[in-house]
Amino acid sequence: MTTYVPRYATQSLFTNEQDEGTAYDITGSNSGTLPSGFVRAQTGNADLKWETSTQINLGVDFELFRNTVYGSFDWYEKETRDILTLTQPIATLGEGAQKWVNGGTIENAGVELVLGYEKWIETGLLEDELLVDINFNISSTENTVTTLPADVVNSFGGNGQDKTILGRSINSVYGYVADGIFQSQAEVEEHAVQSGAAPGRIRWQDLDANGVIDENDQDFFADTDPDFIYGMNFTFKYKAWDFNMFWQGVKGGQIRNNWRLFTDFTSLNIGSNYGARTLDAWTPENANSDVPALTLIDNNGEGRQSSFFWEEGTYLKLRNISVGYTPTLDFIERMGLNDARIYLQAQNLLTITPDGTLSEDPETPNEVFPVPRRITFGLEFSF
Repeated sequence: MTTYVPRYATQSLFTNEQDEGTAYDITGSNSGTLPSGFVRAQTGNADLKWETSTQINLGVDFELFRNTVYGSFDWYEKETRDILTLTQPIATLGEGAQKWVNGGTIENAGVELVLGYEKWIETGLLEDELLVDINFNISSTENTVTTLPADVVNSFGGNGQDKTILGRSINSVYGYVADGIFQSQAEVEEHAVQSGAAPGRIRWQDLDANGVIDENDQDFFADTDPDFIYGMNFTFKYKAWDFNMFWQGVKGGQIRNNWRLFTDFTSLNIGSNYGARTLDAWTPENANSDVPALTLIDNNGEGRQSSFFWEEGTYLKLRNISVGYTPTLDFIERMGLNDARIYLQAQNLLTITPDGTLSEDPETPNEVFPVPRRITFGLEFSF
């Protein structure tokens, strides 16, 4: 996580508010836009200081069986104290009460493993050899907020009391928990009191079991940290030909699929185009749908932060595949070249996701467009 702190974070800043033509100068003349005063934009913190990190790394690189098998193992543990945090003060403190403070401690830990196999293999065909290079890597990391001062408790998700980010990942998500769609008026009446509830609307879990759906029914329901990321690389060379294939994947972690604002609702994107999923919206005759009933008014607050928009971020991508040909040395010399190669390459050609994934591309969550596929035919020459 990268934090960008403004240059003047240690100072209190004020901005000049301009009147929009309704003020009069000392002579009683309305002369247009007049300065009407100053308003605080930021509260300074003269005690602000840099974050402090302490890290331990242990690693080993190895080669076995005459360098045929190779790899590495790395482990690290890092503690960052006095993390730079922008406060989220209560409204009664007035405008510009936000300030940058040193608030909290985060612990990170992770491991990475790389294993590879590389060997020239005798093919028995005209004494040519085949190069095989296969390697695999996997890494996992986690973080935990271990200290959370009172003045920054509202800077993260939670209610600031019994539900805080303390002891959780810094990337934890806080909000309401969706519990399916109301199928009938009887289900609405049996559920906790929920403003906007109706058949076809999203049902929110009554987490505190008090019979009313309100802000106390929010909780941490996801985090964006993957369980692990991994990659597999395959390289083969035979005579003048070379082939490479690279797969890259992510397991676990949650992503927010903001495309559902366009595919599942007509009330949250009025005036825009709608996705094909809206054709499968809930109706009494289509009661098994997971798309809420169509409406132009969001009485149920379905645009709020909730688990409805979040899904598993697991994917496996064919990140790169290429085949190339290097002309013979005789051809290169006859053409007056130093080197040459012809290749065909494809990037992001294939994405595999678990059943039920609705995101266009788990690698680009929210409403960001998917990573594009690229197919390239290339000629490389050097003189």
